[in-house]
Amino acid sequence: MQWKIPPDDHDVRLDRFIRRKYQEIPLTGIFRLLRKGVIRVNGKKKKPAYRLQENDVVR
Repeated sequence: MQWKIPPDDHDVRLDRFIRRKYQEIPLTGIFRLLRKGVIRVNGKKKKPAYRLQENDVVR
């Protein structure tokens, strides 16, 4: 999946954004996916506390 961040999700933490999209994945699983680089923002690995900016692309 791929999401382009709309203005209303601006300044939301990356881990919280992913959690809203995939409620069935435990938070530890989200952290693991971020750490391994499976989930990226604009093609780059980011930390869970990264604050999303408008027009960022999350994959």
